[in-house]
Formats: sequence, structure tokens, C-alpha cells
Amino acid sequence: IFAFVFTFFIGFVLIACAGKNVLNSHSQAVQVSMRLANLKLADFGFLYLRQKGADLELYKLGQPLLKLSIKADRICLEAACYAKKEFNQKYLGQAYYDDFLEDILRSKPIFNAKNLQNTQTGFVQDIKGQGYALHYERRQNAYGKDDIILQEKEQNISLIIKKVQND
Repeated sequence: IFAFVFTFFIGFVLIACAGKNVLNSHSQAVQVSMRLANLKLADFGFLYLRQKGADLELYKLGQPLLKLSIKADRICLEAACYAKKEFNQKYLGQAYYDDFLEDILRSKPIFNAKNLQNTQTGFVQDIKGQGYALHYERRQNAYGKDDIILQEKEQNISLIIKKVQND
């Protein structure tokens, strides 16, 4: 009976400590290359999509390298948190709109699908505005997963997310 009680207690503690966000999220292995206004790196990691919000964690040689967390009202890069438009301005070169980065991580069209052109394997959007020229593309890769390419040509910013097979 001790073994049963002990096993039950450990299971309960693990479930309680796992947290709501982990239990209600979908994870995807990714290869990320980013050249942002204040951040440049390329590595592998995981993208966790929750009902509202997302986390992008990158690793180098098995060690945590970067954690980006999108919450309902802010975006956190490591321990530093910003209002969404403030983060966009600082790292993406423009304020854009609040859910701009989350739309990209979710492989959704941006700017309410403005200039959306469907392709055989996804879609392309080319959007110009005051001080920016965006090329955004979602296409299916060899694993049947979405690859995301965002390029801002005026400030030389790029974000490429390749979803890899989770085996």
C-alpha cells in the first residue's frame, strides 16, 4: 500500500507542477535563423503553441540559448518583458500590430491576409508600408510541416523558421 500511495503522490505532484501552459500546448521541433535589429542567431529548438500565446526556446549544444515567450499582453525575451508593439519596434524595426509575431509563429497570414497569394504549398504576402517592405511566406517542407520566411527588406531583418520532424 505504501508503494501505491507514494506513486499516487508523485504523480499528483508532477501533474500539479507541470503547469497549465505545458499541458495545453503543442510542441514542434524547429530550426530557426533570425537576423533582427538587436539579435542575430541560428539554432535548433522547440516552438510551443498554447491556446493564447507561444514560446520559442532555442538551444546550442543542448544548453538553453534563448527563450522568447508571447503572453496575452506582452512579449518576454529571457527575463526582459515588453509591450508587444514595443518589442516589435525594438527587434523587428516597426511597431506593426500586437499579434504580429504570434501570427508568424502560428503560420497565419499577417495584416488580415492583405495581398495574400495562395500557392501550391502555402501562401505568399508582399506588403509595403511607411518605412517597411515585408515579404512573408509559408510553404510546406519535405516533412509536410510549414516553413516560415519573413523578410523586411528596408532594414535587412529576417526570420526563418523551419519545422522539422518530431521523431
